Amino acid sequence: MPPDDAAARRTARAAGFIVDPDDPRLRVAACVGAPECARATTATRADADALAAFAAALGAKSADGQSLHVSGCAKGCARAAAARATLVGRDGRYDLVVDGRAGDPPKLRGLDLAAARAALAELAA
Repeated sequence: MPPDDAAARRTARAAGFIVDPDDPRLRVAACVGAPECARATTATRADADALAAFAAALGAKSADGQSLHVSGCAKGCARAAAARATLVGRDGRYDLVVDGRAGDPPKLRGLDLAAARAALAELAA
């Protein structure tokens, strides 16, 4: 899309596309999640969007800028490498892995979305 095409940018933004190079969602990796994946127990894409605001602060503390990985299960299909924060779906809730991968031992277990948001806010501070 041409950078000077304001109408196209507005249309794309309204449709949910990323049109800003500083969009925090660019620092988030999320798998397809439930219900599309049979192994996933959480709606990772919607939850990743809800938590993307923390990505910039977390990314500043990450070696590669990729700060948040939201995975529907311990397989971690969306990102094989470690992230500053990895939320791993388990039984409809999330476990939080810090500076690790989806299969690594979590720091916190059984977080609902509100508790995950609070944990990420603390980690980003």
